[in-house]
This record gives sequence, C-alpha cells and structure tokens, in this order.
Amino acid sequence: MAITAIDVFENNIENGVNLMAIHNPLTFIAEVTYTSTAPDTLQVVLTDDNTNYYTYDCVYYADISLTKRQFIFIADEVLRSFLPTVADVGQGSDTIVNSNITNVVSIYFTDGVTESTPFSITICHAARDYTDLNGALMVDEYNNETKRYTGIVGELVYQYWYNDDANNDIINFDPTKLMVLSTVTDTVGANATQLERVNDGKLSYGVPPEIGEIWFDVIPYTGLGYIFRTKYLGGEGGIFSNVIGDFTYTLTEIGSNEWILEIAITTNPTNGQYFQFNYTLTGKETQTIRGEFKSYTIQHFDVGFIKKAITPTAEGEITSHILIDGIEYYHTVKAVAKCTNDIKLRYIDRNGQYRFMLMSSFYKAESRPESIGDIDLYVVSLKDSASNTQRIGYKNKDTLTMRSHLLDADEITLLKDLYNSNDVSIYLNSKWVSVTIKGDNIYRYQKKDTLDIILTVELPQSYNLTKL
Repeated sequence: MAITAIDVFENNIENGVNLMAIHNPLTFIAEVTYTSTAPDTLQVVLTDDNTNYYTYDCVYYADISLTKRQFIFIADEVLRSFLPTVADVGQGSDTIVNSNITNVVSIYFTDGVTESTPFSITICHAARDYTDLNGALMVDEYNNETKRYTGIVGELVYQYWYNDDANNDIINFDPTKLMVLSTVTDTVGANATQLERVNDGKLSYGVPPEIGEIWFDVIPYTGLGYIFRTKYLGGEGGIFSNVIGDFTYTLTEIGSNEWILEIAITTNPTNGQYFQFNYTLTGKETQTIRGEFKSYTIQHFDVGFIKKAITPTAEGEITSHILIDGIEYYHTVKAVAKCTNDIKLRYIDRNGQYRFMLMSSFYKAESRPESIGDIDLYVVSLKDSASNTQRIGYKNKDTLTMRSHLLDADEITLLKDLYNSNDVSIYLNSKWVSVTIKGDNIYRYQKKDTLDIILTVELPQSYNLTKL
C-alpha cells in the first residue's frame, strides 16, 4: 500500500465563507489516492494555536475507484471541545468586545507520511437544521447582513457583527456625529461626506444643490473648516441665523439675499465640539444644520463575533453601526419602554447570541411543593398521640406565568430560539436567575400583526425546612 495523494473532498467552505455552526452534524471528507492495497485508516489533525496538535481517526466512507478511497471525519462533537463555555461578559454602554463564542481551527488529513493541504474554519456556538439553505454555514452572519434586536429603554442591549480578519480596523461608529481620529490631519475634509449624510436633504457637498438644500465645501487650500452658501436651483437665496458652537466663523453677504458662512475648525476637534446654525431659503421653512465631533479609536479583535452594547434612550426603532475595515454595517434595535417592576428575560439564540425580552410585571406566581417522604413514629398512646406519621419536608420549584405584549412578526419568529434555548434567565432581586421556559410553542402566526404571548417560567428549586 502506498498513498500518493490526500485531497480534501469536502471542507464545507463555500464562496470563502468558513463560519460554521457546530451544535449540529458537521463532517469533512478526505479522498485518498493509492497504489496496491487500499488503506484501512486515515487520521485528521486539528490545531487552534499552531502549538498543540490533536489527532483523531477518520471513518471509511466510500470507494470511488480502484485507486481512490474516501474517509469521513465526524467533527461536531470533537470541535465543540475547542470552544469556551458561552457566558455573558459584562461591558459598558457604547463599547465593543470580543463575544468569545468562536474559535479558528486549522485542519489537515494525514497517514503519517503524506498530508493534505491544511484549511481553516471558524467554529461557532450555533445551531442549524435541515430547513437551513446553507447547512452548517452561517452565511448571513459571515456577511453581516442586517438583523433586528429587541432592547429595553434604559437597559443594555447587544448587537453582534462578524470580524473575518484579525488585522481589520474596527471602529465603534456613530453615524450622527463626525468622527475625529488624532492620527488623521485632515479630519474636517475627510468628514465632508459624512456631514452631508448627517444632514441629509439639507446640504449638498461640492455639487449644485437641489431644491431646499444649500451648497457647501471644505475651506479651500487648508481644508480646515467648511464654507456654506445660500443658493439653490432656481436662483433664489436665503439667510443664515443663530450660528453657535465651539469654532470661530465669518458671515459675509455677497449679493442680494445671498450669504456665505465660513466656519474655521481646528485640525483635530476634540470630543463633543460642535457647530450649529439655521438657514432660511426664500419661501422655505427654517432648517438646522449641526456638526458634532466624536473622537474614536481603531481597535483590533480576533477572528469571531464582536459584541456591541448600547442603551436605548427612547422607544422606537434605532440603528447601531460599526465600521469593519472601512465598510459600514448596521443592525436595528426595537426599543420598548419598561414599566416599574416589569421583568427582563435573557436567552441565547441559535447563533449563540444573547437576546432580551420584556415581560409584564402582572404575573401569576404558583408554589408546587412535592413531598420528599414521611417518617413513621411509634404510637405510644392513642389517647395522647395525634398521628404516627410526620412529613420530612418538601421540595419545590415555584412557577411564574408571565405575559409579553404586542410582539411583532420578527419577535414571534424568534420565539423558536427562546423555546429551544439552553440558557434562559430572568432578572430577579438584582441578579440573573437561570430558569426553564414553557409556552404554547407558537413561532409563526398567520393573521395578526402583533401577538401577546404567555410563558410559564419555572424557577430554580427553593429550599425549605426538613427533618433530615
């Protein structure tokens, strides 16, 4: 027997996507080319640090021809041992951290002499099933497709993005402010496009404005500031008013009803510095222009998911942004108001990500004691004794029947993850308490736009007095 080549027949990587869920079947196939007798065994070698290597046996799969045999590596249980336990790592609002739910593993096949070409995959605490179009591949997550999360006003809510390269520049990005980076000397000019976007429909950068907009550009030669002009298509002009902020400005009338406002800005504004003014075009309502600067730093993270925490300040739909290697990604957050004594629920979804849900403070609590046994006593006197049996004690798990109001279609769909989650907690007495959830198991509803749902929450065992 002589193996002349080992090729990877199936590595599950498609179009460069190598992010894989491992709480489901996951296998890899190697194809061996040989002469003479077919090989009986093949090994696979795994490493996640290029220092420690772990060898496992493959299983015979199929004979393709008289000189080719395939072996299969059943990988999911083995690969799960390469991941840490999922935990909600504490962080502050408006921060980003590594979520610690992934690991990069390098794989190759060998008979001890010949080796296949190694390939790398990113494994994740996530699950897929037969209804998923991409099998174990997490394509949407790899591409950072926009997702929707539910948050509670005044409370932290998480969003997750995937970083595919440890060398990527990661920036915690607020699209409503102009970014300032101390190592960039042309901050103002670099942010001209962003200023236009922040004031969408009001400013036109460097090109003729549309109706209702005003023209602006960076200050010529130096680029350290902006110049604004009240002129728009049709030849009608307007005026500036209420100019305020942290920077000096010059207001010049250059013609009938036509003004130029020049705002000088330092090379690198500091965090929180701003300028603001109003303009009124002929026949139009007064508009406000604001440019507020926010300092930021470039961060780097290992390959895997980045977890961002924000704190919604008001009800409604908001967006949360991040820049990964210069590309802007965003998720949406539905922020709901919390009434006094409402209860927060936290669970891990099928992507290994923590999500939150708000339950009404009006709930039913039940105690369901179960006897742990009796003691038989001597009957000394029927006259003086009341019984010959005494109860040792009870074990008990309280249950709470809780309601969540007006869930929309997206939230109802996510209920499947809640019902199947192995990590569900509710926030009681200033701490997260692990619980078991039961419900009607509905996760798709035909007619209603919104739906109230009822969950039965089983608390951990309570402790009672016993005779033991």
